[in-house]
Amino acid sequence: MARALSELLERIRPAGAPGAPTEGERPDEDPASRPELALVAEVLADFVAEASAVRSAATAEAAAIRHDADLRIQRIRQQLPDRVARAEATSDAAHEDRTRGERSDLERQRRRDLEAIDARAEQLRPVLAAEAVELIWHLVLGDAPGAGSRR
Repeated sequence: MARALSELLERIRPAGAPGAPTEGERPDEDPASRPELALVAEVLADFVAEASAVRSAATAEAAAIRHDADLRIQRIRQQLPDRVARAEATSDAAHEDRTRGERSDLERQRRRDLEAIDARAEQLRPVLAAEAVELIWHLVLGDAPGAGSRR
């Protein structure tokens, strides 16, 4: 079969192709007039017709899709002011609720932070007082801090 196909392809090479004519081919002969090409020409004609029909159907479908899209765009544009107003109202209410909640959260966090600072200050107060006393003795006595040479 491969040999028959290659022979067919060799016989239907384009007219005017370079090279010497093949066996059984006359230079002045129209390649489309050969009987084996009639079937190929018929198949190609059917293919072209089918491709044209598919293209026409696709073009019509694309036009319908564009038309539907245009209608949807018009409806969306008409509904847009109402939708924006509802969204803004919802957003404002949600923002107020969130703001109230955030303020409460911030107030609780502020109280926790102050309690933590007070607790840490309570822990550090004796240490800082001892360091302050040590520094005062250093200044009064003129010796190095932590030397322990109080008089």
